Amino acid sequence: MTLRPIGLDNSVVGLVHEAAPVALLFRDSWHQISQIVFVPKISDKQALEALRIAASHIRRYAVHRQRANGIFIIETTGEVSAETSRAYLEDGFVDDDILVLDQQELERIIQKIGVEVIHAVAFSFFDVLQIVLCDENLAQLSIDCVPGRDLGYSCMSELTFKVEPPAQFSAWHEVGQPGQGNVLDLYIVPAYHPCMSGKTSGGLINGDTDALIRGEAIRSVHAPAEARLSQKSFSFGTWSQVKHPYRAAGQEITIDVSRTKILSQSGIEELKTFLLAVLGLENTYLAVSGGFRGPHEYPSNVARQAGLRIGTYNGEVRGSEGFCAWAYNVLEQERELEGAYVPRWFKEEGWLAAYGEEAKLLNP
Repeated sequence: MTLRPIGLDNSVVGLVHEAAPVALLFRDSWHQISQIVFVPKISDKQALEALRIAASHIRRYAVHRQRANGIFIIETTGEVSAETSRAYLEDGFVDDDILVLDQQELERIIQKIGVEVIHAVAFSFFDVLQIVLCDENLAQLSIDCVPGRDLGYSCMSELTFKVEPPAQFSAWHEVGQPGQGNVLDLYIVPAYHPCMSGKTSGGLINGDTDALIRGEAIRSVHAPAEARLSQKSFSFGTWSQVKHPYRAAGQEITIDVSRTKILSQSGIEELKTFLLAVLGLENTYLAVSGGFRGPHEYPSNVARQAGLRIGTYNGEVRGSEGFCAWAYNVLEQERELEGAYVPRWFKEEGWLAAYGEEAKLLNP
């Protein structure tokens, strides 16, 4: 069996067998292979031959590799040449020590030097969506997906999901389990926060960068536009300046996804888990670590002006005092204070009075 390379564009080369695609080799800006994507339903023999061709290319054409492993201790040339890169794919040469390795070992070595190996189980994102929306919980909702712009790096694209009312996409400020009684007892927690009813986090967003922590197929999740303040934020992330101290919700939500990783089984499971969490289904919720910053003055300045004595072990502010002043007033307006957990230090140290009328301005 012989695989033949065909050029799809400057960054992608296809490996085909008798006109049937076997794998896509994605190349970086130096024309080095950065991703190997196997199409669905190919044989183990075809996958192994494609891996051998890719591995030989990775070893022979190296401009800038940050890692090396085992037989891939590579002398980088620093010379960028699209023609040389293509020629090494077309000549079909495979080193003897690569020929003796099985598929599992080849994949392990290749991935150790930073080249991703992806086994697609779906041919397109449309197929992925069909699989995910067959979930019995999601199938009951009217969910639409609108492709967005190509982000221009690492096969990334924007996707916007829309849902019909009364359903909403929502994410919750991760405030942690209350009542620990120590220096980490930082937040006021309302009774309606999902952590208070035993729900578990189905995903965690970095509120300062929008990155989905441990996300592989889904790299970033952006706050719903209707949940954001109109004023510009000085933070990179979209979760910093939001309208409510605990929950950001809306009928639309935009994510950044890998067009290749989303086609794998793990990518499909990741998308399904995300949608269930962001819609509050299966006893899960989507959490945001950080972000949710009200436009209040930093607590050390407030403490100095008000002459407060702070009860931490070193006498320094916790950093969450201004947030708690904002949250207290919001919960008071919502008539939700009665069931909320309020740390003892918040009232004992006099933070609500110290923030005074400023805190009342924090709820837009």
